[in-house]
Amino acid sequence: KEDILVNVFSQNHANATIFEVAVVAAILVLGVFNDTPVLNIPASASIFLFFTLLMMIASAVYSWLKGWAISIFILCFMLFNLISYGNFEYYRNDIYGLVYDVPRQPYPPPEVNKESAEIQEKIKHDHEHGMQILENWKQKIVGDQSDKKPPIVFISTTGGGLRSALWTIRSIQYTDELLTGKLLNHTHMISGSSGGMIGAAFIRELYLKSQKNDSIDLYDDYWMNRMGQDILNPIALNLVIRDMFFKFRKVQIEGHAYTLDRGYAFEKQLNDNTNNILDKKLMDYAEVEYNAKIPLMIFTPTVVNDGRKLIISSQPVSHLANNYTSGTINNRSINEYVNFMKLFEPMGARNVKFTSVLRINATFPYILPTASLPTDPLVKIMDSGVRDNFGLVNIYKYIYTYRKWLEKNVSRIIILELRDKFKEQETRLKPTKTLLENMSSPLGSFYMNWTNIQTFEQDQLVQYAESWMSTPVDVMSMQLHNEGQHKISLSWHLTKKEKKQIENAVNHPKNQTAIYELMKKIYGFDQ
Repeated sequence: KEDILVNVFSQNHANATIFEVAVVAAILVLGVFNDTPVLNIPASASIFLFFTLLMMIASAVYSWLKGWAISIFILCFMLFNLISYGNFEYYRNDIYGLVYDVPRQPYPPPEVNKESAEIQEKIKHDHEHGMQILENWKQKIVGDQSDKKPPIVFISTTGGGLRSALWTIRSIQYTDELLTGKLLNHTHMISGSSGGMIGAAFIRELYLKSQKNDSIDLYDDYWMNRMGQDILNPIALNLVIRDMFFKFRKVQIEGHAYTLDRGYAFEKQLNDNTNNILDKKLMDYAEVEYNAKIPLMIFTPTVVNDGRKLIISSQPVSHLANNYTSGTINNRSINEYVNFMKLFEPMGARNVKFTSVLRINATFPYILPTASLPTDPLVKIMDSGVRDNFGLVNIYKYIYTYRKWLEKNVSRIIILELRDKFKEQETRLKPTKTLLENMSSPLGSFYMNWTNIQTFEQDQLVQYAESWMSTPVDVMSMQLHNEGQHKISLSWHLTKKEKKQIENAVNHPKNQTAIYELMKKIYGFDQ
């Protein structure tokens, strides 16, 4: 009997050894070859593999140290934390196209808190540059009828992962087709955050290509299907495998070496899903935006360290990034914008990959790595939705900046909001029942109401427009039914049912009403 027990334990140990070797081998293979599509395992499998490895390590340590295991784990964690102190390079995530191996720029930049003649001259130049873009836009719409006043459209698109990307594409496709191309033709600027801006960038690029190639059907369901493909699996796999165990691997982009991590995996998968049509540099859009071939896009990801907005555009935007006061206002204001193109011009900001701009504008914490800027001290960037989930503040500031031109040259201003939830949310009146709910209620309520808080403030801003501009402003919302039993996951992976729900959301009575009103305003039926 004793021999049988020994044999059983020996066999179990042998099987456990084989299993552990298999797990380690799987991690090694995935870490080295995970760019191969066949090895792109589901996100749940990546997480399961990671926790299996942790459990193996924990059980091995416990079998050796018994009661001392917990103390050793705590000691090792503290030691690892101490070793990691100041090791920024290992945890750095890069913006592809920026040069990091040069002297870093001071942060905050001098122009943020300083007004000078040079800065004012730059602001004046950029303002006139933007004025010419508006003139080009009007020329495109009215041609030789310079006295005609067309309506101008601004599109605001919300954050919300893949669901917002698909909802933005679906909304613009459906509405633009009904308006026989007038929506995108009249749209001057698009702003927003996260997935919504990725969807808007995709449909904008298709719009540009369709102007050069008649065979491209902008309204084909194929494009929505391409964008709707999974992006989460490679992110999870790289988070578990590469970011933790194989961060030494590099990739060459524009002659510079960057670390392979889940940020790179996100951009690569996005390019694969969209037939690589977004694989361009930011400045590749400068000329076509200037000539009003396509709408402007303005990105404002958030600086983690101080909450400022990093304003990014292919056009010079120092006039939008300033907050200086004059005249009767006596206030030493603090500028909240940092001009990306100006600050990082010595680092090759013109060569930044457009997909990197989309990524840092959509960096939800922990899912994607916070990108590092080549500044001293090092600062990091995350999702623009932290400050403005709808991009409406950018739009209102732009309208205010060019209010005089708009009053003279357009019949009305139309702001089309593409929201991944209904604007009017039900008030949560459920009382707290337990001590734990009572403790978590303040922070939980703040998080749940964050978009509502932004909506309240932005609605107030547009109300003030009446005091400084006479041009009519119409704010219209196309909203995704995304509440209760119709809830769509906030993720980079959606089910077929969720995709179908997004596709059919344009048929909701509220959206049909919004489209009809939009059609009346653009065609001038109510004038």
